[in-house]
Amino acid sequence: MPVWLLADASSRYGSRYPQALRFASEAARLPAVQVRLASGLFRDLRVVKSDWELQRLQRAVDITRLAQRAIMRRASGTDGLGIQGGTSATTGPGGPGGPLNESVLDGIILSTYRTHGAHWGFPSIVASGPNATTLHYEENNREIASGELVLADIGAAVGYYTADVTRTFPVGGVFSEAQREIYKVVLDAHARGVAAVRPGMTMRRVHEVARKVIADGLLKLGLITSTSGNQYRMWYMHGTSHWIGLDVHDVGGRDMPFRPGMVITVEPGIYVREDTLENLDDTSRNRALIEAIRPAFERYRNIGVRVEDDVLVTEDGHRVLSEGTPRTIEEIEAFMANPAGR
Repeated sequence: MPVWLLADASSRYGSRYPQALRFASEAARLPAVQVRLASGLFRDLRVVKSDWELQRLQRAVDITRLAQRAIMRRASGTDGLGIQGGTSATTGPGGPGGPLNESVLDGIILSTYRTHGAHWGFPSIVASGPNATTLHYEENNREIASGELVLADIGAAVGYYTADVTRTFPVGGVFSEAQREIYKVVLDAHARGVAAVRPGMTMRRVHEVARKVIADGLLKLGLITSTSGNQYRMWYMHGTSHWIGLDVHDVGGRDMPFRPGMVITVEPGIYVREDTLENLDDTSRNRALIEAIRPAFERYRNIGVRVEDDVLVTEDGHRVLSEGTPRTIEEIEAFMANPAGR
């Protein structure tokens, strides 16, 4: 008698889910029972989205786009509330006369979700200044200075389907030269990665496209001395893509060929953490590397940039579901200069 066991269908556990193992162990004592895991069946059902699913995912993305624009508007300093100043007991952080805080932007995000009938698909990452170099920053409680970057990795959920969109923008609305230089490399990697999405492609190959752009850019910036090894991983230490759907990191493998109806993220980044060099092993090779890249490191220290969009695989290529959220330097600066008119 076959018994199908769902276990846990999420990509993080799969057939290793402890309850599944315990059940399978007990069932093995019964010769008439044939335990079969259904996780693979559900994975295949989840990874290709129906039109009904895509409608909900698109709605989640659209609400996330509204939230991104709302926090850019607040961080622009054009709304009369200000972005710097002394702490105010009456107005709180981010109010008139008070400093802008990550928590204020986090609150705007949540308010936007609820106003439009959504919930959060995962806790928002609102990382300013040096916090933007921490991949899964959670505190969201730092006071933000004018001119610093804010990395906002956020996603609304509608009908259990979650979006995942990241934007990085300058408080006050104008990128510094150093910020621009890092941002341009990330944006180029993002554009190349998105362009590579099409039927038959894989997540691993999309990552390789973006990784090469990042490595070449880091070499030109002086943050690495060679593109042939893993030096780039000092500043870019995560994958370019993951699946999204019922889970923000949904089911599916990195070598699974893309088919129409699949949805992935494309999210390259560069993170110049201030403690990266001091955490390298003390070897003659690393000492030479540190000496060579020290000037660039000092120029870009504490800059963290990620650009992320949700991309649907189509019959003839792809469609960016989160299109319309300011992405380029010019789009972000233009929006933040006149957010009320856009």
